[in-house]
Formats: sequence, structure tokens, C-alpha cells
Amino acid sequence: MVGLFQAVMAVMYSPRTYLGEGKSWKSILLLEFLFWRLPTCWFRSLPDIFIIGAQKCGTTSLHSYLCDDTENFSAGIVKETHFIDGRSPFGTIWEHCPIVGRRLLRSFFDFSFHTKGKLVIEATPEGLYCGWMLPAILQLNPHAKFIVLLRDPIDRAYSSYLHQTRKGRENLSFDEAVHREILLNNDESHPLGKKFQQFYAESVEKRSMKPLLSDPSVRNAFFRLSYVARGRYSPQIKVLLNAVPREQCLFVDSADFFSETEHTLRMVRDWLGAHNESKSSIDMSPKNTSGWIYNKSMAVETLKLLKSQLSHDWPDIVSKYCTFPDLESIDKPIGKVVAKQDVLHKVVQVAARDAPHRVVNPIVFPSSHGRYVGSNVGGPSVIKVPDWIPASESLGKFYMYFAHHNGKGIRLAYADNIQGPWSITEKAVLHIRNCPGYDHVASPDVHLDADRQKIIMYFHSPSRSTRPFRKQSTYCAISEDGMHFSVVGWDPESIEKSNLSVDEVSILRQRCNLGPFYFRVFRIRGRLYALARNNRSGGIWIRKPGAPQHDINNPIPWERGNNIFSQMRHCFVVVSPDHDSLKVFYSRVGDSPEGIYVSTVDVSSDDWLNWKESGEPKAVYFPKDLWEGGKCQDTSCNCIVRSSDKTTKSGMSKRKRLAARNVRDPCLLDFGGDTWMFYAGGGETGIGVTRLHQEHNIFALKPLKISVYPALSSRATCTPKRVIIYDPGCIGLGHSNRCSQIAMAIMTNAQRLEQQQPDILVISGNGMLWSMFLDEQSKQGGIDCICLPAYQKQLNVLSSNSKIKSIWNSYYSKSLYAPSPNEKHSGYGLCALRSRIIKEVVTAFQPDLLLVDFEPLGVHGELIPALKSLRQANRESQTKTRIVLGLRDVLDATKQFKAEWEAKGVLCCLEEFYDEIVVYGQQNIHDPLQGILPSDSKIKTHYVGYLGKAPTLREKENDIERHNVTFRTLAEENKSFQFAHGKYLIVSGGGGCDAGYLYDWVLRAYEQHIVNIEDAESTTLPEACIVYGLFHPEELVRQFESRVNALNLCYREAKGKNLITSYRFLRHFEFEALLVNCLGLVGMCGANTFSEICKFNVRALCVPRDSFRKEQLIRAQVFANAGAVRMLRAECSSNSISEGSSANLTERMLSALLALPSQKKPSDVLDLEHLTDGLDRVCKILIQPCDDNFICQSSKCTTT
Repeated sequence: MVGLFQAVMAVMYSPRTYLGEGKSWKSILLLEFLFWRLPTCWFRSLPDIFIIGAQKCGTTSLHSYLCDDTENFSAGIVKETHFIDGRSPFGTIWEHCPIVGRRLLRSFFDFSFHTKGKLVIEATPEGLYCGWMLPAILQLNPHAKFIVLLRDPIDRAYSSYLHQTRKGRENLSFDEAVHREILLNNDESHPLGKKFQQFYAESVEKRSMKPLLSDPSVRNAFFRLSYVARGRYSPQIKVLLNAVPREQCLFVDSADFFSETEHTLRMVRDWLGAHNESKSSIDMSPKNTSGWIYNKSMAVETLKLLKSQLSHDWPDIVSKYCTFPDLESIDKPIGKVVAKQDVLHKVVQVAARDAPHRVVNPIVFPSSHGRYVGSNVGGPSVIKVPDWIPASESLGKFYMYFAHHNGKGIRLAYADNIQGPWSITEKAVLHIRNCPGYDHVASPDVHLDADRQKIIMYFHSPSRSTRPFRKQSTYCAISEDGMHFSVVGWDPESIEKSNLSVDEVSILRQRCNLGPFYFRVFRIRGRLYALARNNRSGGIWIRKPGAPQHDINNPIPWERGNNIFSQMRHCFVVVSPDHDSLKVFYSRVGDSPEGIYVSTVDVSSDDWLNWKESGEPKAVYFPKDLWEGGKCQDTSCNCIVRSSDKTTKSGMSKRKRLAARNVRDPCLLDFGGDTWMFYAGGGETGIGVTRLHQEHNIFALKPLKISVYPALSSRATCTPKRVIIYDPGCIGLGHSNRCSQIAMAIMTNAQRLEQQQPDILVISGNGMLWSMFLDEQSKQGGIDCICLPAYQKQLNVLSSNSKIKSIWNSYYSKSLYAPSPNEKHSGYGLCALRSRIIKEVVTAFQPDLLLVDFEPLGVHGELIPALKSLRQANRESQTKTRIVLGLRDVLDATKQFKAEWEAKGVLCCLEEFYDEIVVYGQQNIHDPLQGILPSDSKIKTHYVGYLGKAPTLREKENDIERHNVTFRTLAEENKSFQFAHGKYLIVSGGGGCDAGYLYDWVLRAYEQHIVNIEDAESTTLPEACIVYGLFHPEELVRQFESRVNALNLCYREAKGKNLITSYRFLRHFEFEALLVNCLGLVGMCGANTFSEICKFNVRALCVPRDSFRKEQLIRAQVFANAGAVRMLRAECSSNSISEGSSANLTERMLSALLALPSQKKPSDVLDLEHLTDGLDRVCKILIQPCDDNFICQSSKCTTT
């Protein structure tokens, strides 16, 4: 009864909150609630779905769209019950008595038998902000799902401000409100600020809303003065995920929801499990809009303050959380979509949803900035802010210059994303009072002068001169920061102080006058030209001969040439790389509707008067959306904005409520592999942007190359002409050895087939690659290397328990202290530097083939930008870069390696970036991808066998002399080297730094054997040659060398020669010379070591590393079980064997060394000819079609 009484009081306390606002029949609903819903609450449903925020991110629209789908969803009598935020007596009730709270919550929803098979929705956007109340919801419904919409925090703050202003709750300006909020949250000297911080901390500690609600001023500060606080998403998400399992939470980027509403809604429905086909009509118009947020206006200082407070982690939040789980796409419609808009600004927010390359348009329109911009906007000219302008001094990543057709200044819009939101500066960057013209300025054409770090802008204004084109003339202005321009040759302050006569000022004005209006400047073979408006035609203008051609802004009048286009309006010019042709994007006055075309102009002739249009113009873009003047297809729509079919005219549109059917004023910007076109639409009622299709992409204007691989599904029969091999190696030479072998094999194969030798560029993380593996023959054969700044890998920081967590923390900058000034962690800072180098190299080299070794995304993900760039280029051009991933025969223990790839995000990116996978091993021996690569993967996988094919008889004959010469050279250089052929062992830990235990173990065995035998002459242990790794620590090498010297001293007294000879390091061909003539090899069984064992058929004792990665241990076990090698295993550190079991281990090593001369060779148990032909097979896969030796089955290719 107490709960019932409090519920009645709650509804009476705030009927608008619960029963709707402004409804004349709310008293009837009150009676229904009191006498019908509360008594029957036991039979009603609890919510299954909670939309908990964030405020002004589209929660009302999403709630409305879902509720319109009555076949799948059911809603309560109100959208917000406010149970989560505790702003009503209900929150107090269920906080202390969950049972009563559950019954009260049920009262707002329908009967259970009505909601059977449906999902019940509740939406309180305060939920994320009041996150400490969320555990109470799980007490009511442990299986509830939570949807969180997240929006750019600056846009959200401004929209929230407009919302409060519309409700009459805010009377300050946005700038004042933001500064007031930050003051309250940070200044304890402020009375309210101190009280607010105290009550807020108490609420968090007690996990209750009571302290915040106890004081009206604090309550108002928490809920109303929260423009910035609500946009600090990271701590709110942390509180949410601490209370709710991650799989019960869905984060949606509001930008995706606004621009691709139907697609996003399908994904949300799929995640919620609503698979019934909806027959309902869904009103897709935006709900609860607060204003024209896409073109917000605020002080620059406020914007910078908000960026410092909110924007630093926004991109990370989107990439980490705002992704949908792997769901099956739903192609069936979600219901009939009915758009009912009555004004233009509502139309634009739902425009362009039917094409994936479109964005929310217009991105700039005059109705939102009438006091600043005027009644129309047009002539956009967009640049990416150059690198020479510091980020702290720029407003955004992109600047758009535009103007009112008869405006008094050139305006600047800025954004961090091409698709918006775009903001507009309050002041013009160039005003008419600072120009030699009069009346108005318009049609900016902006260029970057990188040599002098200047921004150049051509613009037009009516001229007072007596020239033929005096009506509209072009002038030039210059700026250093892009926000303040001054006209070249015109200084109004100096002119005003100089007391010049009217005629003298007229002469100065005339000197600034360059030519007619609508200049679009470009450079051909070192000379400047412009395409301009010549009496309603498009004609060529040239800088007068004798003018300094390098000076792009020198105000010397230009000379007129021939007309090329008739009735041309504004245009945009793209010059081909060979300077033989132009691509001109333009619209034509008089067309109905007026659209944008592209034409080609032949400029191959040195005589510019002979330039002319070649071929017919092609249509690029025409009015489609309603704001552009396109036809509204919905017969039930009550739009007052209608399009006009009248012929377009010059100048601005003079129709008020009638949108002229035209798009014009094109401007193209190439960014991120895409070409974006900005344009004015609907008679200059707005500026839009669209991503151009492939045939109009700027990439397509480059000279077409003959593609080596016409399609990714077919394989070429000739060698690729440009190859990049990515070697991630940092410590050790395994990756570098493998990459160099493949590079030389491709080159050799091209020579054998008498084909053109390719250019092979190795991008290596190992600076020793060039001197180690590329001999004189390969240097002359088209192989070169770019060495990246080096990483240092610290294996000793890893343990089996922390391996995945610390997988990247083990990589640090080897030599550079601060490789990136923006990164505190030197490993991640170096990644940014290396990533940029790789992307620039790949973009400039334009490979036909990219072979990536081992790391699909590169170390720290440094390959991702380059891979994205190549994939984008593949989509936009006719040339194709084939991307292949190379993996060794064993990766690691399956469970650990799969977890590592999942932690790095590899599995979700493989099919996006890679065409094929090549495994340097045989599937029937060990399948490294089993249990890692999904069974339904579409990536073709080839198992090619081990690299380093055993030489044929002829190859052996050719190699014998070379090996003998190298062997004699080594003996001459090292006087202690007196071993006979086939009478010595090689002890090698490869090129890494973690083989200390191997050297220690072998030396212990030799020391023990010498001590046990009184007469050194009777020793039966073979002599040994120790080859240290290139990266082995010098201190350990010195320790081992002192032990070697002691052994040799004892042995030399009896035999007159050394027992053990050591080399600090040997080049690859030198090591092979030793390997060919040895008795056996003691090594770690790395991938390259095992390939050499098989290549030269050497007896081997394998002592694998069993820490960090298990790949050596797995490989050794497989071939030891087959009898090809012998394996010893011990618990040891990277530097020495365990002291506790050293005696037993020493005996085991000694026995193994004594038995090595009588051990079987690999050829006794393995078919080496077919096992080690990996290089031949790699070449066949990379540069030749599959032959009869391959059986291709679905997505797998295995050897027969």
C-alpha cells in the first residue's frame, strides 16, 4: 500500500513527465494509470531493451523507429520513465525496495500476453550519464539489453544547448554556458562549484542520486549545466561496462545513424533479435530536433576549449566500441518508409540515404546562418589544411571557402571530416572593404604554394576600371594561415594615408585586375593558365609572356585565348600527369535541369591557341535530392519545398520557396584514396558533397598502367614488374632471411623464363638485411631495400600468462629516444613514424605485388594505412595490387596464437586486405591455420613446402667450388680453424638474442667431458664451431669466450689445436660453407634453421626454445617423432640452463653429442626433394598460373 500511495503521488507530482506534455486529455490518462495500470501491474511486462543515451544523439528517433515496428516491438505509455536517473519519487522507491520498483515499472507497459513474441522498449537518455544506477536495472531484468548512441561530443554539446534554449531553460550564449560549466567543475573557490563537486563525489560513492537531488542548485547544475560533462564518454562507458556485460551492450555511432538510417536500423534490429518482417509504416523523419546543428556557430576560443576537453579520445571510442557484432545482413525491408517533412532543413537531414557514397547534405546552407552568410551560398573551394600550419593554430583538417553570390566577403567553413559537420567562422576571411573591387566578392579558387608556405586565392568582384571585362573581374589574395587574406598589390590602409588622387587609385585598381570572372588556375609544362568565363563561354587565358611564371600571385594581367565551352558556368580543372590533357568539370547555363559534366581538353600542342575539347562531355552528377531541386517521389509527402523545371539562368536564384533544379560550382578534393566533389545545389540554396564513382575519380585521370593481374581471381603468366616485400624483423634474422630468399628466387625465375626482370623493393625492419643477404648479383638484378627505424624486442618481459596482454609492450624504439613528439610511449611513437614511411613508399612505388611476411597488419598495426590505401586504389583504378600474406610452417600453439590475432584485430581484417595466404610448410605435416582461420574463409591458402630446396646434381657441382673457396677463406682468417671436412659440429642459435641457454648447455657438456677423462687425447667428442647470433648480447659472448679459451687451453696441450672455434657472426654464404662440410648441427630448430638442415641434409640435434612462442618446440617435436632430427628439451632461461637440474641436463647433452655422428640423416626418413621445393612453388604462385602439381579446392590449395 505504501508503494501504491507513493506511485500515485509520483504521477501527481510530475504528470507532464509521465503522461505527456501539452495534452488536453492527460487527466484521462492519469485516471487510467491510477485505476487500471497500477492495479494490474503484476500482469504487465518489464522492458527488455533500454536506450540509455546519450542525450541529443538520436535516442528519440531510434525509439520512435523501433516502436513503429509493432510486429517486433512494444513501448510504454511514455518514452522516458526516469527510473534510471532517479529524478522522480519512483527512483527513490526502487532504490530501497526493488520489488515495489519492479511493479511500478511494469505499470508503464502493456500486458504480458500482448507483448508475447515482442521486445519491450524503454528509453531514458540520462541512463549513461547516471551510470551508477544501472546495476538496479539488472536486478529487475538480468537479461536486459542496452543501446547507447554516441555522437561527436562537440556536436552533442551544441545540440544540447539548443535543446535547453528551445525549452526556455537557458538564457546564456553557448560560449558563456560552456565556460560557466567548466568553472563549476574545476573551481572550488566558486560557492556553487565547491558544493557541486562535494555532492557529486558523495553520489558516486553511495551509488545514489539522493545527494545530487537534495539541493536544487546542485540538481540544476548536474542536469542542466552538463554540455561538456555528458560528452566525456570514456568514464561513463567504463561505469556501464563494469555493471553490464559487454555482450548486452550495443554502441552506435550517431553519424552512421543519421547518414545511413535504414542500414543502421536493420543492424540494430538484427542485434536485438527482431527478425519478423515488419508490415508497419515507419515514419523516418528526424524526431526531437533542436536546431541547425550541422553549421553551428561559436567562438574560435570556445571550439578550441571543447576540442581540448572532449575530442582527444573520440576517434578511439568510435573505433573501439561503435562496431556491430558479426551479424547476417538482412536484405528484407524493415517496413514502408514514409518521410513527412514540411520545410527544407528537415528534408536535408534525411536526404541521400539511398546511395552508399552519399552523405547528409547539404553540409552548408544559408537558413542556419542568415545573419552571417546571407540568403544563398555557392562557389565552394576546399583544401586540406597544409602541414606547415600547426594543428594548434588550425580550426580543423579541412577548409572550405565559399560566398554569398552578392555577399560582402569570402566565408570560411572548417571540419575535421569531409562529410562534416562543418562549422563557419563568424568573420569573413576577406571583406569587400579590403578589396580593389566594389559591391561584392565571390567564387574563390584556392591553391597551396608549398614552396613558400602560402595559400593563394583567386576571387572575383565588380571592377571600377574601363576594361572590357570590368563588370566582373578576377583578383588574387594571399594568406599564411588561411584565415586572413590580403589582396596582392592592394593595401587599403596605405592608400588611405597616401592622399593619392582618384586617377592614381584607379591605376592601382587596374593593376590588380587579372582578367574576367570565374578564374580556375592551372599549370601546364611550367606555365600558368586559367579557364574563365568569356561572355558566357569558357575560354583559356594565359599569363602574358615575360611575366615571372613561377610567381603564381603576381598581379600582371593575363592574355585571352580561344573559347572552348559554350554557356559554361563555374568549372574545376584537373591536369593529367603527362600534361597532355585536362579534365574539366563544369555545368552549363540554360540546361534544365542543370547538372555537372566532365569534358576532356587536348592540350598536347605547344601552341595554346590550338587547344580544344576532344570527345563528348559525360554526365557526372544531376539534381536528385529535394534540396537540390530533385523531384519528391513520395505522393503522400506534404513538402512545401517544390522543385522548378524552368530553364536555369546566370547568377543566383531569385526564387524564394522554389528550389531551382540545378547543381553547379564543382570542386574536387582527393583525400584518403577517394575523390570528393563539393557543389552548390538548388539554385545556391546549399552546398553538398558526394564521393565520385570510379569512372570520375581523380585516380582514373592518371596514365593507365597495364595491369599484371587483370582480376584478383586469375593469375598472370608473367613476372610482376614492381614488387614490395614487407619484412617486420627486429631481433633475429628469420624474417629477413626468408624475405631475401624469396626476392632472389623471383629475380632468378624471371631470368630463367627470359622475362623482364622486376623491380623488387624490400621494406625491412632489420637494418642488417642489405649487407647480410643481398650479394652483388642481387644488387645488380633490381633488388633494393628500405630500412625502417628499428624496434627492440624484449622477450624477457613476457610470460605465458601475460603474453597476449603484453604482446605489443615488448616492442620499443631501439635507437631513437622520441621518434614521435605526440607519443609518450616510444614504441607507439616509432610505429607512427614507420607507418607513415611505409604508406609513402607504397603509394610512390605502386607495386603490382605486395608480399607481407608473418605480421598481417605489421608491427603495432603499422601496415594498416598502406593496406587501406592499396585496397582503395584497387577499387578506383584499373590496376590491381595483389596482396599476399606469407606465414611460416608453425606459428605458435593454436590457442595462444588465435588469441594473439584476435587481440591484434587480425582475423577481422584478413579478408578485407588479403587475396591469398602462402604457408611455407606442408599441411599434412602441420597446419598452422587449423583452428585459427575460419572454415568459411574465402582467402585462398597455399601450402608450398619448406624454403631452401636441396640442390640438384648440377647445382651441387657448381656450389662445391664456391663453398670450398669460402671454407678456405674462413680458415685463413681464423688461424685456430683447423677442422677437417666432416669432423666438426656447428653450434648455432640463429641470428637472435635468446640462444644463450644453448651455448651454455653445449659448453657444460664439453667441460664435463674434459673433466671426466684424465687423458685429453682420448676424448671422443667431435670438435665444435660455435657461431653466435648477430644480436646476442656482448656480455654473454665474452663469458662464453672465456669458457671456450679455458677448454682450448686444456685441449691444445694434448692435441696442439683448439677443440672449439667460435665466430662472432658469419654471413649467410659463409655459414652455408661451414654447414656443407660439417658432421652435424646443434641448433634451436627455427624455421630457417630447419630449412637449411633439409637443404644440406645435415644431421641435427634440436634444442628448441619453449618460452614466448612454442613454434620451435612444435616443429622439433614433429620431426623428432618422424626420426629426422633428435630433440632435447629443458626448462631454461634465455641465457643459461636451470642450475637445479644442470648435472642431469649436462649428461643428456653429452650423450646426444656423442651419438650425433651415428644419427640418421634427414634424407633417410624424409623425401627432401618434394619437402623443400617451397621456393619453386612460391614463384609459381606469385608469378605463374597454377600447374598440374596443385589441386585447388574451394578456398584451399594443397600440394599433392
